[in-house]
Amino acid sequence: MLLSIIIPCHKKNEKELGKLLIQCRELKCFYRKTQTEVIVVFNRYENKKPEISLNLIDKYKFYSQPLIIGMARNIGASLSSGNIMMFVDSDVTLPKKTILEIKPTIKKMTSSGYCSILPNYKEVVKSSIYAKLDSREDIRSYRGRVNNDGITASSLSGPFVVIKRCMFFDLGGWEERNVCAEDKDLAARIMLTGNKIMYAENLEIFHNNSSSIKVILKRKLFHAKCNALVYERYPQFFHRSLMEWLEIVSSKFSLKYPLQSTIYVLIMIIYLFFFYFNRIYIKIFKEKELTFRKSLIIDHRIQ
Repeated sequence: MLLSIIIPCHKKNEKELGKLLIQCRELKCFYRKTQTEVIVVFNRYENKKPEISLNLIDKYKFYSQPLIIGMARNIGASLSSGNIMMFVDSDVTLPKKTILEIKPTIKKMTSSGYCSILPNYKEVVKSSIYAKLDSREDIRSYRGRVNNDGITASSLSGPFVVIKRCMFFDLGGWEERNVCAEDKDLAARIMLTGNKIMYAENLEIFHNNSSSIKVILKRKLFHAKCNALVYERYPQFFHRSLMEWLEIVSSKFSLKYPLQSTIYVLIMIIYLFFFYFNRIYIKIFKEKELTFRKSLIIDHRIQ
């Protein structure tokens, strides 16, 4: 088995990348009999001189412009050789226990007929009360992706995705037009082919969450737009009634943090408004976007 670890890295996340690369080196040392390559796609690097050591990376590319996450991942995939690909965000932390579980979990995935993995998602919660409230919402969202059987999943995790190479290329790669919700889009295409996603509770990954109210609001607006497209593109997988959404929003109020939770509820209402607005807008003006567009980067790699 050759495992390709693909990491897109924005200039601002270079410090976190350094920590992740050390964890990847530990993974390499632990699985000496398993070939592992680390690929990093740097974006917003104008001088092409990162402070971290490039000796920890097997293959890399620099781009001065900011890249949408899906495009950066597709570029990394085009450089890869592994029959299993592991896409990891640069601000993800892989605990030692998870590093020890990666190889046996991938073996279980392949031998049991699954093509991808949803990990046990955790968050590094900042001290901000708004960050704590937002983290609770993220955890609720990720728990909802695990099916009732506790074994399979209905979606993937944006920060950490393991997938078979053949399946990834057959599906056309990551969505390159949206800045988020690419995990849901890929998961829907997996399920449309009749394949299944395995939930791996033993694979705990930690991801940095939003900190300030400004960052949270900006993130919610991006999610409203991108989730709207995914919900319209694959209603059979992601449909949720307005009443269900309102129940989720109202559950965000906390007696422990009355002021901050009220503000967070207002942010969720803003998210909900733009989510439905964008769904209507897509139906009327952007109907062509309802069809997934296969990555030209992936097409070129196949040739």
